[in-house]
Order: sequence, then C-alpha cells, then structure tokens
Amino acid sequence: MDESAVDLFAPGANGCKKPKRTISDGGGLAIDSNNLLYVANSKTAMIDIFPSGSGTMETQIGGSNTGLVAPGTVAIDASRNVYVYVYVNTTATISEFAAGATGNVVPIRTIAGSNTGLTIGDGFNCALAVSKNTGSIFVSNPTSNAILVFAATASGNVAPIQTIVGSATQLSNPLGLRVTQ
Repeated sequence: MDESAVDLFAPGANGCKKPKRTISDGGGLAIDSNNLLYVANSKTAMIDIFPSGSGTMETQIGGSNTGLVAPGTVAIDASRNVYVYVYVNTTATISEFAAGATGNVVPIRTIAGSNTGLTIGDGFNCALAVSKNTGSIFVSNPTSNAILVFAATASGNVAPIQTIVGSATQLSNPLGLRVTQ
C-alpha cells in the first residue's frame, strides 16, 4: 500500500491476504451507524461511499456544487450527516452534507474564514470528529498544536467555542482525534 492509499480487506480476512480493493489517494475514513464506509478521495475530489463489507463503491459525494477540492478527512455525526475538511491554497473549510446526500450537492453549511483558526498545512495532516452527544465539531490543528471545537450549529466565519492548547496539554502535532461523548 502506498502512503496515500486505502486498502479494503474482506470481512474476517486473516493472514497474508490481498486487499479486495485499493483506493488511491484515500484520505480520512469514517463509518456511519449503518456501517457505510466514507473515504475522502483527494485524487477525484470526492467522498467515496462503500456498503458494509464491500470493496465496490456504492455512491459518491462530489462535483462543483460540493466545494470539495482534495478532501482530507471525513467525520459522521449521530444523525449520519457527513463532515468534510478541505484545505486548499491556505483556505480551510469544514463542510457539512445532509445524511444520505450523494452526487453534486451543496453543503448544508460550511465553517471557513479568518476567525476559525483553521490554519494547518493541509487537510491530510489533521483529524476531524463530531460529538455524538452534543454535535460539537472537533478538529486538530497540528500547526498550532491545538484542538479546536466548534458549536454544533456553527456556520460561516466563526471562532471556535473552545481551544485546547498550551504546554500543559502536551499536544505535539496532533494528527488523530476521537470524541467519546
């Protein structure tokens, strides 16, 4: 597997097995409550969606209306809404797509702008998560060694409601993130 590829193995795979499928330029991964796999595919500028246990893509979110350009990571909330982090030419955006969205759809909201603090080097070097309980949006920011938290209803050029940063946190280039509540 090359560094930017995602290998999909058959359920129960064990030992030296070939992947069922390899997705080139795969980025972040997320699995929703229906066990659909969402893969940020920077090469095609789409979110590829795979049914549980399948190596065959079922559908995608992508096209000019989506604003997806080299999506880096993806997260799913409790309602199965899809969140995508994109960083292109010094502009960072978190876009939310409605549950079940496919094709060339407009995001239902975006978070972007100078007040957001989203200043990392690229969308592949960050993590994105959504609280299942509160809907708050968490994003790691390796450039500033911080975790930014946005309100569940955040939209536009808004500041985070919480920033976890500083020497006491011992954060150093945070690339992974998981929210348990």
